[in-house]
Formats: sequence, structure tokens, C-alpha cells
Amino acid sequence: MYPFSIDVFAARNCWYVASFSRDVTRTPMERWLLDEPVVLYRKENGEPIALEGRCAHRHFPLGEGKLVGDNLQCPYHGFTYAPDGQNVRIPSQDRPSAKCRIKSYPVVEKWRWIWIWMGDPALADPALIPDHGDIGLDDPKLVTDEVLHEELDARYQLIHDNLMDLTHVAFLHQNTLGGGSEASASAKVTETEGENWMEGERIIQNIPTTPHFAGYLGYDGLCDRIIGQRYYLPALHFGWDKYAYPAGHAEAGKIFGQLLVYHGITPARRNSAHYFFATARDFGQEAQEEMRAATSAVIREDVWGLSHVERMLRACNDEMPPEYSARSDTQQLMARRKLEKLIASEMKMAAE
Repeated sequence: MYPFSIDVFAARNCWYVASFSRDVTRTPMERWLLDEPVVLYRKENGEPIALEGRCAHRHFPLGEGKLVGDNLQCPYHGFTYAPDGQNVRIPSQDRPSAKCRIKSYPVVEKWRWIWIWMGDPALADPALIPDHGDIGLDDPKLVTDEVLHEELDARYQLIHDNLMDLTHVAFLHQNTLGGGSEASASAKVTETEGENWMEGERIIQNIPTTPHFAGYLGYDGLCDRIIGQRYYLPALHFGWDKYAYPAGHAEAGKIFGQLLVYHGITPARRNSAHYFFATARDFGQEAQEEMRAATSAVIREDVWGLSHVERMLRACNDEMPPEYSARSDTQQLMARRKLEKLIASEMKMAAE
């Protein structure tokens, strides 16, 4: 499935963001993840639970169910499931059936994310979740915010492509993050990578401070802007937008503001994806709603662009016309290859 081979969709033996913590309550919630229905809820002690979202009896969506203590009851015929997925009640029988069960997925609540493992439960090691301390979410000096969740009408691979090529900032975001300058598109990129991550960073020197944030930063003069993105395969992007005083300034090199951004990308269905966007920053602490609106405006521009690309792809019916890649696409293409290799390896193991 573009941009991969036609039979390649998504990796399963890995952690994905299933929800922001705020959205999982004592009311069951349906969410499609990796092309499967999942129902999320909390036990009476607050622990999050993720179960297969269809009843084993007649496939009724369990997101429409109700909780009986910590158990989930299907509203169609009353079949009831424990948090481990085992059926515990069939009203038309004296006893439940040991053969009647649904999948239960490992989940971990960290920061304000709820992470889910959709693959082999025996492999679900929480240590594989990116260290939140390394990416600033545990930094008490920063104001963090879970800005928005949206299911985009675009396949998840397109979001990864978008985030791995930041030259789009100068054009798609010209009225917001781009600041009306094309400098970010031509700036030299420093690229690094590890076993399960890859990173690119640009330093744009001696440019006007982005008007989008200048008021919150308390500075509208010339600056050096440092923008970068680290991709933790297959589901999380950690980005930064830092502002430093330029050469010639009395405090040259000192960073006077930084915005950190987090993009949790989870496949929903074949042609749609969940986008969980969060931020951390050391400016605008007293302007939470205004900052949320400002950063949401940037995501709205991405949504607009990605939905248009998806519209073109669907018209192709998987018979893709030739695609030209520029020099700036190096990391994007590398990410595609790494992710496809990961998925293909899982598919091979499953077939053996």
C-alpha cells in the first residue's frame, strides 16, 4: 500500500498511542486501530483497559456496551467480558463458556498518553516506549499540553512523509510557522540515526523571529532558528523549534525560547490515521488557550495538505504514476525503507 508494496500495511509488534488519557473514562469508547475495532475504558480503580471491539457472539460493536463493575457487557444479547477478554456471563446459559473470549491488548499509561500493543502480547515490553525524559515531557520547567486528537482522512504513511521532510514548513505553513520565509527549505540538514530512530536538524541563521510566536517570546528581532525532528519508528515524532540570539547580539547563541512538539501517529483504517499532537514549551506559560489555538492552526494546515494528497492517491487505485524525489527527501525515503523492512520482517515471521 503506497508508499510501500501493495500488501504492506503496518507493524504490529510495537507500541502506538491509542488515546490521550483524558478521553478514556468509565464510558466505553470505540476506536479503530490498525484496521481493527478496539474498545477502551477504565476499571473502577482507574486502570485503562483495551479489548477487541466486537462481541464474539454476533459481532456487535462493544463500544456501545456498558460496564458492570469492571466487566464489559454487550447490549445486544448480554454477553459479558472480563478485562482479560474472557467471557464471564451468557444470560441464556447457566455457565459462561471458556471458549468464548475476545482479545485483550496490553496498555501502558505514560504522561498523558495511553499506549497500546496490537501484536504478540508476549513481546510487549514497556521499555520499548520512547523515554519521555529524553524528549522533555518530564521536564518541570516546561509547560506541556495535549493539543488535539483527530482521525485524518489520509493514510498514516503520508503523515510520516510530511514530518520527515520539513522543507514543507516554508510553504504549507508560510502564514504560521514558516513566518513568510523560504529559508527553512534551503537550509543545510544535519542527519543522524540509530537502531530505531532517525533525526534531521536545520539551523537557519539571522532571520526575523517568526511572527506567529514573537509576541509570546517577547522578542521580534533577528534570530537563529533551530528546527529538527526525530522519528522513533514506527509511531512517534519528536520535534523542536528553538530560537537563539544571532551573531552580533550581546547574548549571541543563547536560546531564548523553545517549542517541543510530539506527533503520535497510529494507523486507524487503511486510508485513515489517528493524529495525537502535543507540545511542551518554555514561553507563553500564561497563555495556554492562545498557544493551543496557535499550534492547532499549524496542524490544520497539515490536515489540509495531507487530505488532498490522499484524494489524489485514491484516484490512482494503487497504480501509481512515476514519483520524483528531491535531495531533501533523503530522510523521508530512508524512513519508508526502514518501516517497510520492519513490517516485512513481521510478515515473514508470521508466515513461518
